[in-house]
Amino acid sequence: MYKEKRSFQYLNSHSYYLANKCELFYTALKNADYLRAGGISILLANKYLKLFSVSLEKVAFNHFFFHFEGDKLLSHSGYRIFLLGSTSETLETIFTNNFCNKNKLNLIKNHHGYFSEDKDNEVVFLINESKVNILLVGLGTPKSDYWIVKNKKFLNNMAIISVGNFFDIWAGKTRIAPRILFNSPFEWIFRLIQSPNNLLLRYLFSNTYFILRMLRNG
Repeated sequence: MYKEKRSFQYLNSHSYYLANKCELFYTALKNADYLRAGGISILLANKYLKLFSVSLEKVAFNHFFFHFEGDKLLSHSGYRIFLLGSTSETLETIFTNNFCNKNKLNLIKNHHGYFSEDKDNEVVFLINESKVNILLVGLGTPKSDYWIVKNKKFLNNMAIISVGNFFDIWAGKTRIAPRILFNSPFEWIFRLIQSPNNLLLRYLFSNTYFILRMLRNG
């Protein structure tokens, strides 16, 4: 069973934009034990700017779970899993569907994401009391990252994974991009079509900022 404490967060053009605009968010990402390349933009920037001596690979929890048998791996592992984030209704749907899933996961408990900072201690206590191996945090960006960096030291040994909009996809409220788009520059278009009101300004500012910074540093 998982016996270490490690945090897994991700970097894409949006989180890069936020990290350059907010020192607190930059600190949150810097303190991650593993910072995953969550967008094709990071891979392209590395190739263009030669930031690292090795090639990077995109690691997105959504695709790992749905397209690369992540659900099967987690099911066979028997890891105890806690879900933190989204709405109570969404989490209830996930737990209900999980019982009917061929690759049933060992979901222990959950807590919705609509709580204030003064409730952090209660949430941490609930997570630790559940004796879980994996904590999936889907509070949204940048809230997930802030919450992880603030509360990690109070959590027991476990894998703490920021999962983006994974809960909404798992509950069937939105769709994941087809596997063919996973390592392409077009996955963001698929997401934009589904949630234009939420993502249009985000992509407009973040992607433009990222491209301009990459060109300036190239």
